[in-house]
Amino acid sequence: MTIATAEHCILIVDDEEDIILTLRDLLEHDGYQVDFAGTCAEAVARAAERHYNAVLLDLTLPDGDGLTVLKTLQERDPTLPVIVLTADVSTDRRIDLRTQGAFDYLTKPYNRDDLRATLRKAVGVKALAVKAARVEHALTESQERFRSLVESATDAIIVADHRGCILSWNRAASTLFGYTEAEILGRPLTVLMPVRYRDAHHQGLQRLRAGGEARLIGNAIELEGLRKDGSEFPLELSLATWQTHAETFFSGIIRDISERKRVQAALAASEGRFRSLVSNIPGAVYRCACDPHWTMEFLSDGIQDLCGYPASDFLGNRVRSYASIIHPEDRTMVEQQVHEAVAQRRAYVIEYRLLHRNGDVRWVYEKGQGVFGEDGRTRWLDGVIVDITDRKRVEAALQDSEERYRVLYEDTPSMYFMIDPDGTILSVNPFGAEQLGYTVEELVGQPILSVFHPEDRQAVTGELEMCLEHFGRPMSEEVRKVRKDGAVMWVRETARAVQTAAHGPVVLLVCEDTTDRKRAEDAQRESEERFRQLAEQIREVFWLSDPEKNRIYYVSPGYEHIWGCSCDSLYASPRAWLDAIHPADRPRVLEAALTKQVSGAYDEEYRIVRPDGSERWIRDRAFPICDSSGRVYRIAGLAEDITDRKRVEEALRASEERLQLALRAADLGVWDWDLRSGRVYWSETVEAFFGLSSGSFPGTHAAYLDLIYLEDRSLVLQAVQDAIERRAAFEVEHRVVQPDGSLRWLAWSGRVMKDVNGTAIRILGTVRDVTTAKRIS
Repeated sequence: MTIATAEHCILIVDDEEDIILTLRDLLEHDGYQVDFAGTCAEAVARAAERHYNAVLLDLTLPDGDGLTVLKTLQERDPTLPVIVLTADVSTDRRIDLRTQGAFDYLTKPYNRDDLRATLRKAVGVKALAVKAARVEHALTESQERFRSLVESATDAIIVADHRGCILSWNRAASTLFGYTEAEILGRPLTVLMPVRYRDAHHQGLQRLRAGGEARLIGNAIELEGLRKDGSEFPLELSLATWQTHAETFFSGIIRDISERKRVQAALAASEGRFRSLVSNIPGAVYRCACDPHWTMEFLSDGIQDLCGYPASDFLGNRVRSYASIIHPEDRTMVEQQVHEAVAQRRAYVIEYRLLHRNGDVRWVYEKGQGVFGEDGRTRWLDGVIVDITDRKRVEAALQDSEERYRVLYEDTPSMYFMIDPDGTILSVNPFGAEQLGYTVEELVGQPILSVFHPEDRQAVTGELEMCLEHFGRPMSEEVRKVRKDGAVMWVRETARAVQTAAHGPVVLLVCEDTTDRKRAEDAQRESEERFRQLAEQIREVFWLSDPEKNRIYYVSPGYEHIWGCSCDSLYASPRAWLDAIHPADRPRVLEAALTKQVSGAYDEEYRIVRPDGSERWIRDRAFPICDSSGRVYRIAGLAEDITDRKRVEEALRASEERLQLALRAADLGVWDWDLRSGRVYWSETVEAFFGLSSGSFPGTHAAYLDLIYLEDRSLVLQAVQDAIERRAAFEVEHRVVQPDGSLRWLAWSGRVMKDVNGTAIRILGTVRDVTTAKRIS
């Protein structure tokens, strides 16, 4: 119920003095301010000079029809309720008054109670309309500030759903990670992190879905990120989460801390203990009483960094109370918010100012909650206090520049239209008019349908009607517009009906030029056709299936050549590929297909049995295809016949075995020395010559020299140098000391290998034990 106050002002438009006096006595008695007008001109003038909550209007006036006043008042302020005073009580007249904008009507002679009730209702409706307009204006400004803040932020801001799939990110994220928004939306967060973090990430998501603890939420953590080009970089991540009735969402603020890390590395030796403390306990941790002084029972040493006073000053209010260093303008707010949260048994989060010992003012973020005893009383408060002065300074700078960003946003290259419910253009931004080849003046007042393609006008009309039926709900579709010169352009149009003070209900249209994207889609279709033609020409088998292997969407003709079966038979029986696999390989391949293909880790080699009984070796690889939400809905693969390669590998294995047998029979060792890296390869026989156990040789040239008899080392080095400089064969004999102290003679022979520039890059050859021959000679 709306109660009349002195702030409620009523305009009475009537030329009968007795009615005016009666209405004035009645309304002023009820607490209204009352103004009078005896003519149409006077009524219009008074309404222009002053704000009224309602108007009582007689239709018969000396200088004209009161309906003219009604129309003028409605044009100026559609929310102003006008109550008509009339002697005509016919139904047609009543309907006509309502359709012309009258809030209500009262018949003469009127009933005082009816007049009071109608006037209270009118004043209440006007108050609600004013409040709704203020709320909508405030909401619009808030949304614009938030969008501008996110897009102008220097830190990357990413939002993901409960599955860890990316829903949105800002320009800073694109700059930081190297992906465009189109490339990254819908993909999992794991593409932004090195492989070593991904298992922990998946486990964390599974723990949250199972109702477990969110260990990283609310903390700033440092780890490494992965850019599109494969490079890693250190970052600082602040995670947050929120819950709707349907699912959980995550947001992260990411900052590149490469420069900070470089500085920290230089100071690591002297700041190790401090860095460890800060990373584990940021700010000050406290336990205090819920009293006016916030009497501290425990307070960590971090408080001194926040206010300049040691923690011991506050324990038991020994020197000063914590309340005494809270900024005087914030003390009441802090007390109210803490007590309100404690009463509701929920955590409190507060930002306020502290008075530093040196006279500075510091902004802090405090989060805490009450701890209650068995009797339900508050025993104490536990929480943490963190310095956010730097963040507040950044926010202040952003707030100062908000107007500049707003102007910049208005100049964003998008087409903006405001149209009335009849479809007439009320306003258009200069960019929108220019894109269509018109001036702003040429478009204002024209039907909005005139700039749309004739074939799309019905769809646009339906969209506008839906907007007006579902007020405030955005509608979007892709349609064509026609420029002044007749050229056609595709746009993505988003429409929403809103209430304005100047025009009443209007529809706002935002149009983004998508002509280039449409052309790209046409090019993509052509590309897909070329791909199909290529897939049908290659000898390998390209295939597409569902993740469960119950349906084959496509298989290239190479399947008929390699498998010896028709493609139609595979379409009819999608698991025929499994039946063709050799029984010994079938369980392994089926398990890998159902588990590894969805993760992109599927790369299997197996045998198939063709209808004629012959066997072929196949290498089969696959990777997942995801929709915009990150769900795997297709598996793509490429299978190739590697039978010939397998035969060659088998021949090489047999040849290698024969070589090893020959070397053992001849008691020879094989060696290979890479001159660039210093790495040396020996066969097991050479290790035996030195008395080493198999696999114990470190594989370096330095390790080889250490094993040579000391007096022979210079001889070996000279032989190597001569072979490299003279491009001659490498020949040398030297002694080695066995682990038991005995000496053995080894004879080395080899050839120097050079690259295309003639530079020696390696020496390889054989070695044999000539100890017996030396003793005989």
